[in-house]
Amino acid sequence: MVEGTKIYYVCQKGYMLRGQSLRTCTNSQWTGTAPTCEQTSVSGVCPQPQTIEHGDYSFLGEIEGEAAGLLLDGSEVFYSCRTGYRMSDERDEANLVCRNGQWQGELPKCGAFLLQMVCNLCEFQSVGKQQHFRDQFALKNLVHFQS
Repeated sequence: MVEGTKIYYVCQKGYMLRGQSLRTCTNSQWTGTAPTCEQTSVSGVCPQPQTIEHGDYSFLGEIEGEAAGLLLDGSEVFYSCRTGYRMSDERDEANLVCRNGQWQGELPKCGAFLLQMVCNLCEFQSVGKQQHFRDQFALKNLVHFQS
């Protein structure tokens, strides 16, 4: 082997790496000892999280075993609502934690809410004569013009 060559160990799905995942060739020998792959206990693995209508989920940080596609005890999933939607309790984000093979916490619900956006008419003045007599309009208001 070439001096400085690195080797990375990864376990197959359903197995967890025990030991260091990286070894380096130094003085014609590998540093450290080879890790092992141990089968994970089914009771400590959570299923894929549920999807929520009008929302998405993600994972924060790298949890041991997550790289192999496993959601082990202690894994957290974070839910957020898409633009135009808000959680029923008005939080920006909710999380569930994997405990003993089950997701703990309340699955959030995303509902529509009125965005407080105001559009100024000045962007449209060159199109024609306005039929409404306001300077600002809320989201989804229709403005009709006459040429």
